[in-house]
Amino acid sequence: MELCLYTDSVPDLTMEEALDLTVSLGGTAVEIAAGGQSRAPHMDVFSLVDDVAERGKFADALSSRGLRMGAVNCSAWPMHPRKGARHVEIMEAAVRLAEQLGVKKIVTMTGNPGESPDAQLTNWIFYP
Repeated sequence: MELCLYTDSVPDLTMEEALDLTVSLGGTAVEIAAGGQSRAPHMDVFSLVDDVAERGKFADALSSRGLRMGAVNCSAWPMHPRKGARHVEIMEAAVRLAEQLGVKKIVTMTGNPGESPDAQLTNWIFYP
């Protein structure tokens, strides 16, 4: 069994501290959020996608500790009437980053629409 730390569970730690914690717990992988519902405290997906040097530093931070990227998390609300367009951009960047890093798993969701075009609330649609 492989232990993978979802770094959003330790949002007050720096990226380096989160990686060190993973190693101290016996983990071999991390799942890092790209944004959307997360404030993405450990990764700027857009700078990593666009900057090969930054991407290299990011990959080195993991590999130097014997870690791998278990998944890119881009849980977002692409159907949200106000946030949706930005969340789609985050999701697309997360997919590009996963490809660039050779990551095979992406965690995401479709989300829910708002209750109206001027939505203030998510419309949780369900069927009994």
